Amino acid sequence: MSKLPDFEPLVAMAVSGVESILASIRQENPDTKFYAYVLTTYGGLEGFGFHANDKENYENMLIKAGTYDNPERAKKYNEFNYYKWYWGEWGENEYIGNQDPLNESYKWLMGTYETLNKAYPTDDNWFGEMKASTHDAMIEALKRLENKGVFGQGEDRGQCLVYAGVYDGGDGLTMKSLEALNSEDIVAKNWPNFNEGL
Repeated sequence: MSKLPDFEPLVAMAVSGVESILASIRQENPDTKFYAYVLTTYGGLEGFGFHANDKENYENMLIKAGTYDNPERAKKYNEFNYYKWYWGEWGENEYIGNQDPLNESYKWLMGTYETLNKAYPTDDNWFGEMKASTHDAMIEALKRLENKGVFGQGEDRGQCLVYAGVYDGGDGLTMKSLEALNSEDIVAKNWPNFNEGL
């Protein structure tokens, strides 16, 4: 029997939180077209964050980083991919809008962590299971948002990618979520070399 609680409340919190954030940023930026939407967490599962980036901000980040001035370095370190898709390098768009609607996710995850840590002090397996379930919950939340059309429909949806990620982890969740949340055609159009990772 699983030691974990039902993660449906966490999924619902994420859906509600992202919807609120998107509504606020679109109200503040009605003419901005975003090419990426990302739901993230940390390796220790310290809550969720939401990020969205647009091409103008991406270009500003490249200029600021000196990517155009050093093409050899840019190629060596895959900088065009990195600055385009890694939310941690999006400057003011890293945590876009008011993130307060996602605060409940932090409380739920920390409460679950503390409960499991007390219940199973000598068993480390529960954290790996909790991490996997949290990542699955993130993807499920984004799927539900996708079904509501919040990331756009038709041609508009084809011009952006939706995915999840972990700040201080590898890009396994990013790759998994890209394939789960976007058609092959959309990925190929927007991030043709995504298999190279971040």
